[in-house]
Parts: sequence; structure tokens; C-alpha cells
Amino acid sequence: MLTKDIKQFVEFVLPKLWSTYFDEGRTTTKLENNIIHLKITGLQIKNIYFEYFVMGYFQRAIKIFGKKTVAKQVRSIASGDEDIYFQFALKDT
Repeated sequence: MLTKDIKQFVEFVLPKLWSTYFDEGRTTTKLENNIIHLKITGLQIKNIYFEYFVMGYFQRAIKIFGKKTVAKQVRSIASGDEDIYFQFALKDT
């Protein structure tokens, strides 16, 4: 995590955090207009508690980087969607 650029952190470091701890699923992230878009595909786990765990995990990683966020769940595998999709709106600090 040797970067000070939020875009680089979001698009390169966050996906590596996922692949370091989980061997299933693929994560794509993008920073657009102060909103971090996080999508996870290819998961067999259909559990809302796991999805909240993942949301908190990434939100905490962003906070450790030095940014506060407001998280919003857009899509959920547990609700029948094909992927997990979160948005993290960056708050002014």
C-alpha cells in the first residue's frame, strides 16, 4: 500500500486485498466522481452477512488509507442478483 494516490489505491490495491484473502470471486473497482464502485462476481456464497462483512472490510481499508466513506449496497447475490455491487461515496475530510 505504498501509494498516496486514491485512484491508484482503489483500482490496484483494493482488488489485491480481495485476492490475498479470498480464492473465489473476482473484484473490479473504479473511482469515478468521488464514488468508489466495487463489484464482486463469481461467488457461490449467497449470504447477506458475508456481504456486509465484505462491505465493512473494504470500507475499513479505505479508512486506513485516510478517506471516510458512506457505503451503499446496490446489488446483492443474497437478494438474487448475479454480483455484489457496493458504492462508497468519499466524504470531504
